[in-house]
Order: sequence, then C-alpha cells, then structure tokens
Amino acid sequence: MGKRLAPNHLPNKKIFTNTLYLCAMKKVVILFACLLSACVNPPEPPSGTLSKDKMVKILTEIHLAEAAAQQAGFLEADSTQVYYKYLEKKIFRKYKTDSTHYHDSYSFYTDHPKLLQEIYTIVVDTLAARQTKESQTHDSTTNKPVTPVVDPKKLRLLQKK
Repeated sequence: MGKRLAPNHLPNKKIFTNTLYLCAMKKVVILFACLLSACVNPPEPPSGTLSKDKMVKILTEIHLAEAAAQQAGFLEADSTQVYYKYLEKKIFRKYKTDSTHYHDSYSFYTDHPKLLQEIYTIVVDTLAARQTKESQTHDSTTNKPVTPVVDPKKLRLLQKK
C-alpha cells in the first residue's frame, strides 16, 4: 500500500488558511471594483457624437419611418426596404448628419446602457404621446389611422435616387 505521511510532512495549516483568505479577499476586491464602476457616472461622449437630444429626435423619426414603411402596403420586401432607406436618408438630411455618423453615435450609446436607456425612455414617451394625439384624431367610424399610400411611379423615382 501507499506510504503514510508523518504529521511533520503534512502541509502547514497556517499556509492553507492564508491561501484561502487571500482567495476570498481577491473575490471581495473584484466585487467591490465592479460595484464601484457601476456607480461611476457614464463618460462624456467623444467629440463628434450626436447629442442625446439629437439622438432622441432621430430615433423617434426612424421608428416612425420603420412603421410607415411596414404599413405602406408593398407586396415585395425589397420595395419596403427601398422606401425605408429613402425615409431614413430624409431624416439624416433633416438633422444634418449621415448614416456613418449616426451609427457611430449609436454604437457609443449602446456601449453605455445607462445613456441608451435615458434616450429610449424619452423616445418611448414621445412615441406614446404622438400615438395618444393621433388616437384623438382618428376617424370615429373606422377607428384606424390613415396610412399613406405610395404611388408605384413614386417608388420607381425613389429607387433611382
């Protein structure tokens, strides 16, 4: 059978206890660092990033454009996508930006969830307020909003742009 260790060959109990203590302390320090970093204010956006106010306005209009494109009644998904891209370009022109600048700003905000949550809270509130306002102006007989109908000739013009 195997050799039995004499009591003087066993690992030192004090060293073992100290090692456990150090491992536990590492976990506490890591947990404390995580909690501390969660309490720190989010960083300022880098220069060139769209402001929160501008992002709110753009995102609100983008969500409305997505809904308009989906409700436009196109039979082909490609037509819906072309129409949406046209609306998106109009939004970017309106706010004097482009898709690259918008996507870079959106990436910054997605990397900072607290900031993105602040933006989307306002976006959702804005869309809800618009919906409430529109529901008050619906046709009482159908209770449906009027959806824009896009002429196929206009769609061909949009595809050329």
